[in-house]
Amino acid sequence: MALAVAMSHPLRVRILYAMHSPERRRSATDISEETGADVRRLSYHMRELAAMGFIEQVDQKAVRGSLEKIYAPIKRLEAWDLEYTAMPDAVKQILTASFLKTGVFALGAAINAGTFDAREDAVIGQHTFWSDERGAKEAMAVLDEALRSLVEIEENAQARLAETGEEGFLISYMLAGYEGSLRPA
Repeated sequence: MALAVAMSHPLRVRILYAMHSPERRRSATDISEETGADVRRLSYHMRELAAMGFIEQVDQKAVRGSLEKIYAPIKRLEAWDLEYTAMPDAVKQILTASFLKTGVFALGAAINAGTFDAREDAVIGQHTFWSDERGAKEAMAVLDEALRSLVEIEENAQARLAETGEEGFLISYMLAGYEGSLRPA
């Protein structure tokens, strides 16, 4: 149950999702800039995840007199399917709730800071609809492609920011596709 141990801390959940949506290399500083989490705590948990075999150090770069470690996933989240399916339902629910909690907190922080509606092009949507199997597969494929496109946009934006020296601003999004359930009346 290494996955359950790795995902038992909310910060580890954030790290693993940051590195697997889709797979990409990250440093503690990268994730700190995205989440606002303390970089020292992130570094500690990244070392722990490396010791458990979930990520590995693949590079390092000199930053202000020290070395910043760059990590990459060792195995993709999809490779954890067997371990995940063996977990008790309660553990699966906790992992899913941890992931969604991160997104809801980010949304709440934007609302509280007044940045959520600061852009005229801000988007929010939620919907549940009846579908057949073909429609479900099509919907999940659209969400998967949207996620991959968003990560590519992020990488391109980071390169432009590095080139121009601009600070930039945060853009947040949440995607989830799942077989729904009727809401309680």
